[in-house]
Parts: sequence; structure tokens; C-alpha cells
Amino acid sequence: MAQLNHAADQNGSEDDNAVLIASMSLDLQARIEGLRQQVDNAPSASPSAYDAAKPMFEQELPGYDFDDFLGRRVMSRIKRTRAAMQRCEPKWKQLQEADGWKLDRATFIQHFGEHRLGSVRFLDPLVQLAKVVTLDTALPVLNRIQQLRISGTNPRAGVSRKERWQPIDVSMALEELAPQQGVTASRTTRKRKKTGANSGDESVSFQPFRLREVSLPGVTSYQSQTPTVRIVSTGFMSYAYCFALFPSALVPYVALIAMSFTQSTPKPLIPRKKKPLARKPKQPRVSLSTHNGSERDVEQARSQPSQRTSEVVGTSGKNDGVSYEGLDITQGSTLMDLDETVHETLQPIRPPPAPEILIPTLSRHLSSSETQDPPSLTSPLTTISPTTTSPANNSATTTSQTAITYPTTTTSPTTTTSATVASSMPATDKAGAASTFADKKWLSATAIDYVLDVFQTECFRLIDNTVADPAPSNSSSKRIRVGPHEHTAAQLLLAAGHWTVGIIDLKTGAVEHLDSLRSGSNPGIPSTTRNALSRSTGLLSQNEHLRDLQWTYSSKDCAQQPNTWDCGVYMLVTILHRMKGLPQPQSIDAGLWRKVFHAALTGAVGSAERMIPSSDIFHDFPTSESQPGDGSGLAAVSARWARTYAAIDERVTTHRRSLQRAQAAHQHATAARTLLTHFHDAISAAQDQLAEEKAQKGQQLSLHEYMQAHLEKFTVTSAHDPSSSSGCSDTALEEAITPYRALAQQTEPLAAEIHELARKEEKAHGRMNALVAAQTLVEGEMESSAARLRALEGVLKRATEELQAFYQAQISECQSRLEMLEATCAVAS
Repeated sequence: MAQLNHAADQNGSEDDNAVLIASMSLDLQARIEGLRQQVDNAPSASPSAYDAAKPMFEQELPGYDFDDFLGRRVMSRIKRTRAAMQRCEPKWKQLQEADGWKLDRATFIQHFGEHRLGSVRFLDPLVQLAKVVTLDTALPVLNRIQQLRISGTNPRAGVSRKERWQPIDVSMALEELAPQQGVTASRTTRKRKKTGANSGDESVSFQPFRLREVSLPGVTSYQSQTPTVRIVSTGFMSYAYCFALFPSALVPYVALIAMSFTQSTPKPLIPRKKKPLARKPKQPRVSLSTHNGSERDVEQARSQPSQRTSEVVGTSGKNDGVSYEGLDITQGSTLMDLDETVHETLQPIRPPPAPEILIPTLSRHLSSSETQDPPSLTSPLTTISPTTTSPANNSATTTSQTAITYPTTTTSPTTTTSATVASSMPATDKAGAASTFADKKWLSATAIDYVLDVFQTECFRLIDNTVADPAPSNSSSKRIRVGPHEHTAAQLLLAAGHWTVGIIDLKTGAVEHLDSLRSGSNPGIPSTTRNALSRSTGLLSQNEHLRDLQWTYSSKDCAQQPNTWDCGVYMLVTILHRMKGLPQPQSIDAGLWRKVFHAALTGAVGSAERMIPSSDIFHDFPTSESQPGDGSGLAAVSARWARTYAAIDERVTTHRRSLQRAQAAHQHATAARTLLTHFHDAISAAQDQLAEEKAQKGQQLSLHEYMQAHLEKFTVTSAHDPSSSSGCSDTALEEAITPYRALAQQTEPLAAEIHELARKEEKAHGRMNALVAAQTLVEGEMESSAARLRALEGVLKRATEELQAFYQAQISECQSRLEMLEATCAVAS
């Protein structure tokens, strides 16, 4: 019985956690879920997110320990991240002291992410980069290299495309901006062997042996799909040192010497097989070993079977980061996508020229007159205002580009050919914009432009992110013209691939910055963002009615994203709430809003997910099976029932968590429907106003056309029959006709106004259709979540009843076994 009660106590703690989660606010639940997702998906956890969530937990649930609630796994990752940041503190101080950068911690986190504060391999080349160029010069190059890596336009062997930033990005920028510095940085980024609790996966910087290739007699060089043998020579002492540390390295050399005596072509060494990272049959695999002693399988891509790694990592053909045991990776290798756990190759790389990436402009934001209209839903590539120039091409007035040209590496290390290939970035049409609303996709500027075009609101000005561009070549020609009726402006901000927004009150001068990735320890506005907002307010001050307005800057709280790809969704939802004067939500269901925006953009409303849980959650639990070690008698019964109880309790806890998620999903869908209803009502009122104004203009046009027809008839009659106007001089007749002629001349302006009203009515009709599609999707999601909610509530109710019956049966069997045991003991005595 004691073992049974102990098992019940242990599983009762998980039940308590489920109860605690149910009593938390949605904001705290989202923060805790974000921490757990970081531990599952990222190489480190965010200490600032932990610091921000802990006081909220202690305030809402006094008497409970936050660390115990998170568990050992999360706390261990947070402690390791803090320790890594402490080790990198000297590098961070050097970066702070660099001239032309002046980076505070909040600005660094906004640009590169918090976990990069604990990466020596990232900070070391960044410090060298800060010594030679300014931050404004380095950021465009870093962003371009980052986008090429993430999009797959410039893939790297052994470099992950999942991470937002990688050390290879900084090394490539350093090689491009300062070649001599780049060579030094690329040779000091090896993995460090893990020793101790605080070792982590960081690297130490040291100069490796300078290797040179030598040829053996009888060994023929050839191309192969598998790694081939390679001999290096650094002198006798270097060989002795290497063989003393790694005796296994003698094996391939002995094999080579033996093959050289036989004068035969050596066969490639086959590395021993290990468990693959991902089970993908029918693809050749090779095993590689990293410098920390671990071995991993690398999947060779079938898309480019003859591509060499030397063509990817540089012209030298070396790979100091990942090496085979006695093998050469420079021949026969193909492009590979690895997780960050495999060391990245950081060799000097010839950077390709900057591609011309299309940045769609919101012409309505920078229009030269108040009557200019926004781009239609069918044409995202709009003409830029004559007073505005594109940052991609300062001399161009329109954006029209369909392909990107960059040098493509050939088999010759010194020859490059120019090839025009389609960009792997999302296309700048509606289909390309809609593709970015898929899960875990970064929202493009085109997609944001389309969404804001659907939800545009009177008296609310949207300012494109290119306005805050600090490029001096086009700053003098930028203008932001706003009318006296506009009371609020939203400045879109894009820094290092992260979307934020600045809300500008044009009546009071208050400027609020809302960032869904704001660091809890540094709640202020980063310096680069503050400078961008200052540039926008400076342009706004050029308007006559805003010239004397005093601008004040502050940061405001908003919903925080738990990942690195939902920033665009969070920014859009933040703007929509400000458009309608609604308070900011504490949490946002990014998946739901991605579906909403996709439906508004395409009009396609998919069927909502209707997953109804099973009504019997105890049907597959064996209650009578014993396991080795259970013993016999009452102890065996207790162990068997304890296992069954733990399994049942885990299943019930899972259903309770599903119930909480269904409740949260229903709340988010209800909030989304409320917000969409505000926009629907506003567009409906605008449609009614347009229809009424169009009807009035139509009546006026009919009257003027009638007047024009009769005036022309009277003029013709007077010319042919002078007796009809006898007794009236020509001057008097002309004076009498002048007012009627003035009315007749207004026919064409009225027709133009009616045509303009018809165009606006058609556009409003398109926006209404988009909102109806979005509302239909939200209604379906609400019905689905409500049905799932009712089903889960019924399942848990029945589960509670069945669990009580299960406990009664458990107690009865234990009592009967105890009575039998007592009877046996009595007979024996």
C-alpha cells in the first residue's frame, strides 16, 4: 500500500500542474509554452523570457515554485545559456565599445537574438567586423547574406537554414567588407570538446595546423561520389603530436602505404555506419565525425550529385570545421542541410554581389497628393511617388524585376559565369504573398501590403518601412504628406528580418513602439529603432499642421511571440487593434490569424479541423499484466496498479490540457470575430455612403444633361429662326443663357466624379468580399473549437466517473488480497 500511495503522490503532482495551468492567465500560459518550445526547437532558452514570466507566476500563484513547475530540462537549458553569456561577457564588452556601433543589449537582441549573446563563434567575427565598419554599413550586408542562406539561394554545407542567425553569416560579411579580417576569423572557429557541466557546445579560438597536400606514388587522383583518401604533411613533430592524441589516425596511413607498394588504385574507405539523423531511404549516406568526438550521418542531396564541397565553402578545397577520420571531404561531397549541432564550415568565401530583392512599396503611404489611391489587390508592384525613391535603386521610379542575377561557381576556382535564375524568395504577386501565410513562414512585405490594403481605415495613415531607411542618398527626397483629418499613423519597421511597429499620435505627438520580441530586462526602445522613428517624425514635421508638434517616445507592452517567424502576424494584429481603438490582446493565436489573412487574400475558406476525441480513454490499458521485478503477493498487485494508475492519470492530464487548448482556441476565435465585425461594419457603412453619394451625383448629372440638351436645341433653333428671339438683343440673350450654359458645362466633371465613386464602390466591394471570407473562416473555427470543447468536457466527465469506479475496483482487489494474506499468515502461525 505504501508503494501505491507513493505512486499516487508522484502522479498527483502532474495533476496539480494541470490545475495550475488552468488557473493561469493566457499571457502567462503563452510565455511558459514559449519557454518549452524554445527548449524543444532552439539550441538555447531565453533567460529574459524566464525573468519576465517568473514574477507573473509568483504573483498569480503565490506559494508555488516557478523552477519546479518548469522542470529540470528547462531550468538546465536556462542555466547553461546564462553560463554561456557570462563566458562571452568580454567579447560583448568589446562589441559595446566599438566605434560606430554603440550597441546596447536590447538592440543586439532585436537584431540577432538573445541566445547569440552566449555564442563565441558568433561574437568573435562580429567584434572584428565592428573594428572595420559601422553598424549602418554592416547591417544591410548581414541581412542580405542571412536571407540568401535562409531562402536556400546560397546554401552552405553543414549550415542550418532553420536558425535566424548563424556564425557563417558574420564571417561572410567580414570576408566581404574586410577580406584580411575575414580570413583570420574563418580559421578560428573550431568546436571545443565538452568537458564538465558548463562546457556547452561553444568553440575556442586557436590557430590550427597549416596543412599541405602531398601525393604518394601509385595513388591516382579521381572523382568519386564517396570520400577519398588524402595525405597531409606538417613535419615530424606535428605527426607525432597528432598520432599521440589520436592513435586511430594511423590506420588510414598504414592502408595507404600498403596500397602504394602494390601500385594499385586505392579503394575509398567506408566509414562505419551510425544511426541516421532522419530516416530517408534510397539516399546515399556517409558518416562524418566532428571535433568533439561525436559522429553523425549526413544525407547527400540528390539534386546536385556532382557538386563539390570545395565549390560551396571556397576555392581552397579545405574544411577546417568538419573532417573525416583519414578521409577527404573535398571530393565527391554534395550540398547538405544539417542541424546546428554539426559544426559549420567557416572558410573564406567569395561573396556574391548583392541581389536586387524586390521590396514592394505602399504608394498610398508616400503619395504626392491626397487624392492618389492605394494599389489594387491585383497589382502589388505599384509606382513610387515622384518624391520618393526606392532604396534598392535610388534612380528608379518603379519597381519591376522578375529575376536575380548573381555569379555561379563552376569547376574552376577562379572562373565565374553570370547566370540569371529565379529568386527563391516569395514572388511579389498575390500567390507569392499568400504562400508566406503558411505555418512557420516569415511574412513578406508584399503580404503585409496586401493585408493592410484590405483592412485600411479612414483617418489612419500607414507608413512604409522604407521611409525609415537611413540611406543618405534618398533621404532628402522623401516626403510624408498627411491630411488634417488623419489622427494616427503606423510606422512599419523592419530590422534584421524582424517586424515591429511604431504608433504615432498625430494630435498629441506621442510615439509608441510595440515589439513582440521585446526583452524583459531591457524594456526600452533600441537605439536603431529610436533613430528610425525620429526620421519618420522628422518627415511628418514637414507638414504645416504638424510643424510645432513635440514628439515623445515610449515603448508599450503587446503580445509576445514564442518563436522567431510570427513577428509579421503579431505586428498586423497589433495594427488592426489600434485601427479600431481596441486594447491590445494579451496573447495571439498566430496560426488562426494566418488562416484569416490567407482567406482574406485569396477568398479560399478551407474546412475547419474537427478532431473529436474518443469517448473511451481507458480501453487500451492492461490492468492484469505483470512485469519482471514486480515480485509476488501484495507488492506485485501494488506495482501493477501503480503502473495502470500512472498511465490513466497521464491520459487524463493530456485530455485536460487539450481542453485548455480548446478553450484558448475558442477565446481567440471569438476575439478575432469581434475584431473582424468592427471592420465589416465600417466597410458596410462606407458602401452605404458611397451608394448614397453616387445616387445624388446621378440625379445631378441627369439634370445637367437635360439642361445641356435643351440649351443646344434652343441655340440651334435661334440660329435658324431669328424671329423666335425677336425683341431681344444678342447681348441680352447671351446674358440670359450664361447661367444655364454654366450648369451644362458641369456634365463632364460630374460624370468623372460618378466614375470615381463607382471605382471606389467596386474596391469597397472587393474588401467586403475579403472580410466575408475571413469571417466565414473564423465562424468555422469557432464552431469547430466549440464542438471540440463540448466533446472534451463530456469525455472528462465520463472519465471522472470511470476513474472513480476504477479506484473502487483497485481498493476492493487490494483488500481481498490483504485478507487472503492475513488468512495465510494465520494458518502458518
